[in-house]
Amino acid sequence: MAATMPRNGHRSPYAWIQRRFSSLEHASTGLEHMGQINVEHRFLNVQDEAKVSTLRHILSATSDPTLVFVNTADKVMDVASRLQAAGVNVAPLCRLVPPQERLHCLEEFGKTDGGLDVVVCTDMASRGLDTTLVKHVVQLDFARSAVDFIHRSGRTGRQGRRGTVTSLVSEGEVALASAMEKAVNEGSRLDGSFSRKRSFRKRVRKGRM
Repeated sequence: MAATMPRNGHRSPYAWIQRRFSSLEHASTGLEHMGQINVEHRFLNVQDEAKVSTLRHILSATSDPTLVFVNTADKVMDVASRLQAAGVNVAPLCRLVPPQERLHCLEEFGKTDGGLDVVVCTDMASRGLDTTLVKHVVQLDFARSAVDFIHRSGRTGRQGRRGTVTSLVSEGEVALASAMEKAVNEGSRLDGSFSRKRSFRKRVRKGRM
């Protein structure tokens, strides 16, 4: 089961599965490649150097259990350290964190009595994290692809609950973010942007997005 099944080209996940399992039947609810209707999306244009201070402001205004996504493990450690220094109850979750500490982080996240309020993570947490505790997802770094955007957003608003996704968008992230914002606002499918990042940029240059 998956929220996405990219079909763009012979190297796509769907094409690979079809080659390996030719008799497999594909069933869909019609919600595949869609954003959740019970999730509010906010897109904020922010300069790179102002992102962490903007994040601190966002976190100071809520007590909701929050996942903060960035694109590299090194940045996870840096941002988590800076938030800790600012008094935020936060932990990092990435490949640089030992497995036992990762497990402890997930066990403590969202607990009402002294648990973790915020987890800074890579896309390690964008799939397979099946919990209804996440009320807020913040993209400090915007997702690298439409697929990643869907999976990150899907960490909140699970099982009919409401959630919020706040995306901090810097200059180099505007093209993909604008496409995602348009699709979310229109309630349309996001698979038109499933191409790889390089291909997406080509489409932007050619005026196709």
